[in-house]
Amino acid sequence: MGVPISNVTRRVVYAASGTGPYAFTFEILANTDIAVYRDDTLLTLTTNYTVTINSNGTGSITLTAAPTGATQIAIVGNRTIQRTTDFVTGGDFFANTVNDEMDQQTIFAQQNAEGLQRALQAPQTDPTSINMTLPRAADRANKYLAFDANGNPEPGDTAVDVSAIAAIADEIVIVADISAAVETNAANIVAIQNASTNATNAASSAVSAASAQTAAEAARDATLAAYDNFDDRYLGAKSSDPAVDNDGNALIAGALYFNSTSQVMKLYTGSAWVAAYISGGSYVTLTGTETLTNKTIETPSITKGYTEGVYNLTGTVISPLNGSIQYKTLSANTTFTESLSSGQSVTLMIDDGTAYTVTWPTTTWKTDNGAAPTLNTTGYTVVVLWKLLSTLYGARVGNA
Repeated sequence: MGVPISNVTRRVVYAASGTGPYAFTFEILANTDIAVYRDDTLLTLTTNYTVTINSNGTGSITLTAAPTGATQIAIVGNRTIQRTTDFVTGGDFFANTVNDEMDQQTIFAQQNAEGLQRALQAPQTDPTSINMTLPRAADRANKYLAFDANGNPEPGDTAVDVSAIAAIADEIVIVADISAAVETNAANIVAIQNASTNATNAASSAVSAASAQTAAEAARDATLAAYDNFDDRYLGAKSSDPAVDNDGNALIAGALYFNSTSQVMKLYTGSAWVAAYISGGSYVTLTGTETLTNKTIETPSITKGYTEGVYNLTGTVISPLNGSIQYKTLSANTTFTESLSSGQSVTLMIDDGTAYTVTWPTTTWKTDNGAAPTLNTTGYTVVVLWKLLSTLYGARVGNA
């Protein structure tokens, strides 16, 4: 029988306290329309709880046993999303059937709305260009969630990097504390420099002079100790990773220095020097014409094509390091060798105007019925070589 469906949230959470009853104010049509959780454990109807439904569709649940050790009981709308009625032309069209169907559709909408309230969402006032789609699983695995300059999700630092910094948090605090101590002791140094004047003024009292000397010596010793402590932790600017501290002693975990060659602050983990932080310059966006030296580009997206150099092969070693497009003019019988790795290929254009003999490296030929190609004596013969795992494949693709 249909009931009015109120504008309420289809979820209620209680502090666990006895077997109940625990009431819910949203309407249901059957006792299977809710899910009950004891903390994070989904309970089973009849086995773990029973449901009482009031005449207006609200109701309560009663646990079959006290929730010992639990902290909360949650009741959530959980009607199975399906349609079990179908109206046909000229068939029955009863009010109670229509009411049940409309109640069910309203319940489905409320369940979806309640779930969306617990989802991560951008504010309605954000720009329409915001894309809240998460990065692919492989890109975000074991990484913290970060947001780019436009506010869109992107993979952040790895848990290992964050844990490494967290592990030296105490040392970073120590360095901060030492900096304050250095400022304090700098004032003491001024007092030491004025000690001679103080000694003259204290000449009338030997006891006072002795006390001033003792205080000055204590301040000096404290300043030197604090400076040595700071000097052991911040080693200053150096051109390469130091093996010992400024006193020639073993390095301590948490030590810092500025690498003047790479312009990076580095931190000693106890066994190795690592970058102390990730600079914004570590992320490179290429626009226009860029020159990259000793850079590895992972999964690049090239939208306007690129121009590759063509290499004149004067020797006999076919190497992809010379480029993927090469040409060779034979001047004698030639035996080729190769240095391709799996996944690499070379397109080779051969000019054999005198019909010299060519000996190829061990190759599985995919053209010419599996035999090595017969080279043209006029113009170029175009051959493609590629390697898959440890097998070198080849094919004659035409003449040029």
